Amino acid sequence: MNRTMGEITKATRPPSNRMIAGRVLAGLLLLLTGIGAVVALPAGGTEGWPQETLVEGLPANNTPHATDGEVRSIAVAGDTVVIGGSFTSATDPDRTTVVDQPYLLAFDRNTGVIRRNFLPQLDREVFKVIAAPDGQSVYVGGRFSSVNGVTSLKVARIRLSDGARLPFQSGIDALVTEMAL
Repeated sequence: MNRTMGEITKATRPPSNRMIAGRVLAGLLLLLTGIGAVVALPAGGTEGWPQETLVEGLPANNTPHATDGEVRSIAVAGDTVVIGGSFTSATDPDRTTVVDQPYLLAFDRNTGVIRRNFLPQLDREVFKVIAAPDGQSVYVGGRFSSVNGVTSLKVARIRLSDGARLPFQSGIDALVTEMAL
């Protein structure tokens, strides 16, 4: 077969079966890897996907309810549940009493009643709460720079029985959104 390009004539051969098979295989691989990229989900299914709205209604009738802000982390230590976030107050499950307790709050796991003896004062929000192995304290991380008036740069250890800041130096002075023990 001859093809004319201007005044130059170039002889061309039809593609061989091997060349056609290579092109088909390359196209299939491209198609399959493209489909894999479209349906791939992050680990954990939907973790990492933005949530468009907050939960509506009452997700549980036996827990406190933040009256503003968000709950960003929950930890359980024995019969105590500790929540951290951007909230500044919450109500007991009966919704009759508002407790001004910004950023970190503990409540009874069985009754949902806010623990009035756990009143640590943080100056900014909490992003992560982890129960300590001793079952008597929690580690918190976030944007705060003080706990109970004492400098605590972004990470602190807090006793569950009274909300006291326990000695702990992390050496971190940057926003903490995740932690692990």
